[in-house]
Amino acid sequence: MSRFAVRWDDFWFRPETPIALARCRIGICLGFFYYLVWTPNYLAFALNSASLGDAFHFPLGLHQYLPTPSLGTLDTLHTVFGILLVAAALGFATRLALVTATAILFYMTIPGMYGKILNFQAIPILVLGILAISPAGDAVSLDSVLRRRFKRWPFGRAEAETSGDYRWPVQFLQVFVCMVFFMSGLSKMLTSGPGWITSDNLQILLVATPVNQGCLGSWPSYLELNAWVVQHPNLLHALAAGVVITELSAPLALIPGIPRALMVSAFFGLNIGFRIFMGPTFDELLVTYMFAFIPWERVVGFVTRKLRPARG
Repeated sequence: MSRFAVRWDDFWFRPETPIALARCRIGICLGFFYYLVWTPNYLAFALNSASLGDAFHFPLGLHQYLPTPSLGTLDTLHTVFGILLVAAALGFATRLALVTATAILFYMTIPGMYGKILNFQAIPILVLGILAISPAGDAVSLDSVLRRRFKRWPFGRAEAETSGDYRWPVQFLQVFVCMVFFMSGLSKMLTSGPGWITSDNLQILLVATPVNQGCLGSWPSYLELNAWVVQHPNLLHALAAGVVITELSAPLALIPGIPRALMVSAFFGLNIGFRIFMGPTFDELLVTYMFAFIPWERVVGFVTRKLRPARG
C-alpha cells in the first residue's frame, strides 16, 4: 500500500473503542431532542409552513413524490420523533430508532420547502443518518445490556471490541462539520470574492436582518450592539475577514491537538456571533461538533481525577 493509502485507512478505520461513538449518539440525540422537540420553534415552523397551503410549497427531489403531511400528522410525527430520539439516546433498539427518526424528520421537512432546502432542516437529517448506519448502540446502551441477557435481542453487541467500525462514523461527523463551514466560506469567495470582506455587504446584512428575519422570531436580541457595530465599517471588515478565514480553515479541525482546539473554539465563536448579530443559531450544527470533536469522557475523567485528592 502507498503511504497515502495507509494514512487514508488510518484516518477512517484505525481501531478504537466504541466510547466516542456512544458519546456522539447520546449527546447528539439529546441535543436534537432539546432543540427540535422540547423547544417549540421547529414544530411551529413546520405547522406554520403546512398551514400556508400547497400553492406555497415547492418540494424538491424525492419530496415531490410524497404527500404533504397535514397539521395533525405533523403533530403526531413530531411526538413520535421525540420518543425515538430518547430511545436512541438510551440505546434502546438503537438502529431502528435512528433509522425511523431520520425517515420521520425527512418527511416532516416537506412543508418547509419553498423551492430550496433549508440548512437547519438538512443538517439533523444527515447527522442522524450517519448515526443510523453506524453501530452506535454497541456500548453505553440498553441494547448491550439486553444483548448480554437475551442472546436473541437483535440490536447491539454483548461485548464491543476495539474496531475501526467505531471510528469512521465519528470521523464522518467531523468531516461533515468541516465541510459545512468550509463550503460556506468557499461559496462567499466564489460568489463575491474579496468584495464580501471589503464592501459594505456585511453592514447591509446587519441593517436588514431585523426586518427580514423578524417574522421568524430569531432576529438579534442585542439590537443596541447591532446598531453600534453597523456604525464602525472597519470593525465590520475585520469581522467579515475573520468569518471567511475561519470557514476556509475549518479542515484544520481534523488535526488533533491544538489545531482542533483552536478551530472548535472558532466554530463556537462564529455560532455566538451569528446569534447575536444576525439571529440564526445553527443549533443542530453546534450540537454536532460539540460532541463529535470534544472528548467529554476524557474531560469528565480529568476533572474526576483532579477532584479526588481534594475530597480525600
